[in-house]
Amino acid sequence: GAGWLADRVRGRRGILGLAGLPGVCGALAFAFVRSYPLALLAGTVFLSIGAVAFGQLFACANVYAGSSGRDVTSFSAAMRAIFSAAWVVGPPLGLFLLAGLGFRSFYLIVAVLAAGCAGLGRGGLPPGTAPARRGGGARRHPPPGRARSPGRARPAPPGVCVPAAPPA
Repeated sequence: GAGWLADRVRGRRGILGLAGLPGVCGALAFAFVRSYPLALLAGTVFLSIGAVAFGQLFACANVYAGSSGRDVTSFSAAMRAIFSAAWVVGPPLGLFLLAGLGFRSFYLIVAVLAAGCAGLGRGGLPPGTAPARRGGGARRHPPPGRARSPGRARPAPPGVCVPAAPPA
């Protein structure tokens, strides 16, 4: 997936820029496509691919916070608070804009905003430094479709409580 690919490239800004473009396509599809099945298909495909940007943005922020000497936990918490506020304020604001502007104008504005976010993701963020690889470039995760090596511990399945080892 995108996480596996992003761990192998030097910076995540290119992936952030590319991940914003399907959001533009999805918004344009909602603005101009009048067939409900086609709009549903286009929205599902484009907007789900564009959702990759959220995880990559948080990963990029963690790399930036670590490389700039900031506390990664508080930096990530501040970003999560901003995203939470957007989930609270965004829907009512979007409803008022949709009612005032109409469907096509609203989604054209959304497309412009998505293009702006893609541009910011590509060129407006500080580069940060890639995390150091352990063991001469050893992979942190196996490639998609490949199993882990037999010597590595596997996480417990969801819902299974594994007791911690007793203190030494």
